[in-house]
Amino acid sequence: MTEWSVEDKVFGITLDNASVNDSMVNFVKSNLLGWELLVGKGEMLHHRCAAHVLNLMVQDGLKVGSAAINNIRESVLFVRSSEARRQKFKDIVAQEGIEYEKSVCLDVTTRWNSTYLMMKTILVFKRAFDALDIQDPAYLCAPSAEQWNLAREMVTLLEVFYNDTVVFSGSLKFMKYWKLMYLTICVPVILDLRFKYEYLEYQLKDDAEIEGQTYMIAVKRAFKELFNAYSSCDDGPSVDVEVMETSVAVVKTITEDFVYDTDGNSA
Repeated sequence: MTEWSVEDKVFGITLDNASVNDSMVNFVKSNLLGWELLVGKGEMLHHRCAAHVLNLMVQDGLKVGSAAINNIRESVLFVRSSEARRQKFKDIVAQEGIEYEKSVCLDVTTRWNSTYLMMKTILVFKRAFDALDIQDPAYLCAPSAEQWNLAREMVTLLEVFYNDTVVFSGSLKFMKYWKLMYLTICVPVILDLRFKYEYLEYQLKDDAEIEGQTYMIAVKRAFKELFNAYSSCDDGPSVDVEVMETSVAVVKTITEDFVYDTDGNSA
């Protein structure tokens, strides 16, 4: 950092949650605080990689259905294990009248999205695998009816993540990262003119599951510290946040006193 002359320009570092990264960030944070180069006491220095956190959350969820996923994976391996089995499975698919352009695919166990695609595809061929279970005594890894139902439910849930419409729940995994990341999530929302503080307060203040009111107090404190820290960087006197908030409230009141007609003229 000193070699590149960026030690006074660092606000945040985005990394995954590997312990070695935590140690590195703590070391950097300690040095930057010692040199008085971090605003807000460095509370928002470490940003956890959202994609990595999402992957860990989904991987934890997949553990619930590990037996079903294992049987599905073994079933795919079975029909792909030889050309004779491939052909036999194709014949059964034709007999069952299943028309689908894609074939069953095998997942990469460390990539949840590939596991989702494997399960989504194999559900199309469920009748063919049921028929294979009856016709081939060597097929010993057939999923049970309960496992097929579980796979269908998991596909429905994973589709939300796969389509990037991420809905967070109050799971232990989410709470772990919420406690680490809430400032880096909330402060940008306050700065976004589409949302600001009122939106964040509306979303969190009544959320008992994550103790929203407690976190709102912490967010407000951190935001004030950031504001004062940046204000003190100027040559002029620092601006008191309470004065700033009063001024904003006055301007808002004055603005709301204007009534606009349909032509956009003030009345």
